[in-house]
Amino acid sequence: MVRIHLGSQYIMKNSTWCFGDIHGHYDQMMRLVEKCKLEGMDLLKNTIIFLGDVVDGGPQAKQVIDQLMKWQKHNKNIIVLYGNHEDLLLDALLYNGRIYNSYDLWWNQGGEATYESFLPKSLDEFEKAISQVEDHITPKYLDWLRQLPLFYETDKYFFVHAGLPHALSIKRAREILKKGGKDADDLRQKMLWIREEFIYSPYKWEKKIIFGHTVHKDPVVLDNKIGLDGMFHNNGNLFAIELPNEKIYIEKSS
Repeated sequence: MVRIHLGSQYIMKNSTWCFGDIHGHYDQMMRLVEKCKLEGMDLLKNTIIFLGDVVDGGPQAKQVIDQLMKWQKHNKNIIVLYGNHEDLLLDALLYNGRIYNSYDLWWNQGGEATYESFLPKSLDEFEKAISQVEDHITPKYLDWLRQLPLFYETDKYFFVHAGLPHALSIKRAREILKKGGKDADDLRQKMLWIREEFIYSPYKWEKKIIFGHTVHKDPVVLDNKIGLDGMFHNNGNLFAIELPNEKIYIEKSS
């Protein structure tokens, strides 16, 4: 809870904050975090959600992960969700392609930049050429990525990386995931990858859904959902939202 001084009185601020897809843009993320802190966000006390895809595309994925891990040590209410790019990375490096059957799918969609962010600056060109990805993206990072949750929810909001299928209630989604099996696997993939079916759905879920994944120039603000992905892998804008007042903050690409 943050105490904001306004003249002779204090307002107690206990907001929830959410950040869209970071995609390895550490400097931009930190500028947006500082902007939100000036508006009352408390990294030690508030619930703060990151919507997944913290890796791939930008040049500073390792710095992003290191910073998120550091924050989580001091605040158990900092939640980082699992996105499709975390799934691509783990499938390539840990699961031997059992989901996507393609190492290059990760590598060519921002994975190379993620790998390069883990390389020590001291390596010369020959050392870089003979380096193996697994030598630098170590189990410490793979284990952290593997334990990221698929969704998070509060009384009024449901946070997920990509979305939910049209007309599938949140309650039913929880039941399917809890039961496991093929239906759970299929739903999991949709929650990581779904786009138009969810974006254009007029379905009234039990809670407003806050999502990332599908890139838009401006935040998507609808009655049943809010989209916060403005990052085109290599460049774009980062979005954050303060809840429940639904005030949006933007950090433009430099």
